Amino acid sequence: EAGGLMEAYATAHDAIVTQCELRAGVRLLGRGAAGGVGLAAVQLGAALGAHVTAGARHHHDELRALGAETEVDGAYDVILELVGGDFLTQDVELLAPHGRLSVIGTSAGARAEADFGLLMRKRGRIHGSTLRTRTPDEKAEVVRRLGEEVLPLLANGAVRVIVEETFPLAEAEEAYERFGEGGKFGKLVLVP
Repeated sequence: EAGGLMEAYATAHDAIVTQCELRAGVRLLGRGAAGGVGLAAVQLGAALGAHVTAGARHHHDELRALGAETEVDGAYDVILELVGGDFLTQDVELLAPHGRLSVIGTSAGARAEADFGLLMRKRGRIHGSTLRTRTPDEKAEVVRRLGEEVLPLLANGAVRVIVEETFPLAEAEEAYERFGEGGKFGKLVLVP
């Protein structure tokens, strides 16, 4: 679980809490919700009192058990986009007034058509994010907030790291192949 914590929870927390200002009572849609970052976002949203919808092709029962709805319906205050492609077009349509869309993954495509007139009428925000290109000081701030705001939730059981499967480090190639197959629920972790 420790091996799956840092990247997933640092990314999810930074995107939905720090940048999108997720708070209790707002509506959160997490795309790609069955992967590590998506599951972290679903659990953080539920723990913080948001109304969470998990967008995923599979594992709906497991996502509902974590407190998420699985039917995408209505308008959302915060959307975490981990898939990209045509979902980006739909995301703009699904934003509530003053909604925030955080794009952190584009495995289904980095390009899409969007109605920016609609975005303007909604006074919505779109931003992209990655931790990789940040300065050491910026990364340290993400880790500091993770320690202050996420680790207590982990300690009291409000969130957990969901691990689909572990692989010995010597089987990194097999782990990568498993990742490419899709259909997983949680993190794939290499164990040295």
